[in-house]
Amino acid sequence: MSIRALQLWGRHYSELGSISVVRLARDGALALTRGAEPKAYPHVDPNEDAALLVETEDGVLLAVADGNGGRRASEVTLAEVQRIAAELIPLQGQAFEKRCDAMVRAIAKKTRRLRPSKTCLTLATLHQHRWSYANFGDSTLFRSSTLEPLAPMNDFSIGPNLALRVLPPELWAGFFDAKPGERIAVVSDGMTNFVEDLSEIQSILRDADDDATAAHDLVETAMAAGAGDNVAVAVLKN
Repeated sequence: MSIRALQLWGRHYSELGSISVVRLARDGALALTRGAEPKAYPHVDPNEDAALLVETEDGVLLAVADGNGGRRASEVTLAEVQRIAAELIPLQGQAFEKRCDAMVRAIAKKTRRLRPSKTCLTLATLHQHRWSYANFGDSTLFRSSTLEPLAPMNDFSIGPNLALRVLPPELWAGFFDAKPGERIAVVSDGMTNFVEDLSEIQSILRDADDDATAAHDLVETAMAAGAGDNVAVAVLKN
């Protein structure tokens, strides 16, 4: 099976005010920044976010991880997401939920040696015009066709204690049919914590000429709002 993948790791992008963008030749893009201002809360690494895009013959996966207590948990998490992406993309319904649940529990075990590092994770897959998504934490997902974020924000985070918790899928998973020409963005909370006018996000997703421009402009909007946190986005137009 043909697989193409793009990653942006926060450890490579520690300069305040800079925006890094990568894109696939046809569709899909990632953008990442340390932020416009230094973090105002205790942290280990200057940029603990990471972003991933995987394209296979069956569809596409978008993911962002927002680390806390160091970047290592976010990196381990997205490495595992990339490893199983080809398996995960075609799954829908309960099969998708079951595989995501098993994935995050396996990652949680791996993070025991990384204490105190843990991470939020939001991922979305597109297969045959249907999106499936999973959200663990306060990152989220936006559609160009709606104003409000779609993925339910929650207090989950992937770390050593996650495997001990009950994870009802209705709190972290969902599905929707893609509209023709609709653009989707998975974003870390460095976006939602600073961009108060969500119509700005919707306008960018709806009107950008291409995915790379949309990814860049989303991050730039957070920066203009004074983002004092890392910002990671993954974008795809159907």
